[in-house]
Amino acid sequence: MDREEMVQLLVDYDIDYIMGDAAQDDYSMLAAYLVKGFKGYANFTDEELVAEVSERMYMKEWLLNNT
Repeated sequence: MDREEMVQLLVDYDIDYIMGDAAQDDYSMLAAYLVKGFKGYANFTDEELVAEVSERMYMKEWLLNNT
């Protein structure tokens, strides 16, 4: 997976997560981004992107196996 694909994957994941939370009237993640800021995935180093994608994939696999 190249850099652009990792950025897009993370953006898509966050949008899905925020929209799912919003459907339940939970805006905490969006509020945290607005209050604390977010540097944006395009500004992550390659190492940070790989770590973030790996963490998301681990979380996704864990949820699939434990729900």
